[in-house]
Amino acid sequence: MNNLSKNLVCVVIRNGVQIWLEQERAENLKKILSSTNKPQFIDFENEFINTADITGVFSAIAMEDITRRKNGQWKCERNNWHNRGEKCQPEFNCFTEKDLKCIVCGKRSENYIKTSKGKKCSDCLYR
Repeated sequence: MNNLSKNLVCVVIRNGVQIWLEQERAENLKKILSSTNKPQFIDFENEFINTADITGVFSAIAMEDITRRKNGQWKCERNNWHNRGEKCQPEFNCFTEKDLKCIVCGKRSENYIKTSKGKKCSDCLYR
């Protein structure tokens, strides 16, 4: 996911409309939603919305997770995403590019080759 300069949240409406805004601006909506027990129409972000149709206010991370699942991806127990049909390979500890460490020298590198014993960096291939 991209690093965002501001914390964005998404107001999801039952019909599929998504309203993205900064978290601070969503606090007003959260107060309105938590203070009323009956549905009402409100003017929010230049939209006239029935509060009964608001599914929720979700973080950007939650929205990314939903999108990935809709696209057929799944998350393993190490919180890494895999494409549909792809198996998590515990023998490689399901490394992500950020986490990769060579199994031989312990060095971080982007030049890895999968071997039957794990992943080795290009510096260690001939040891």
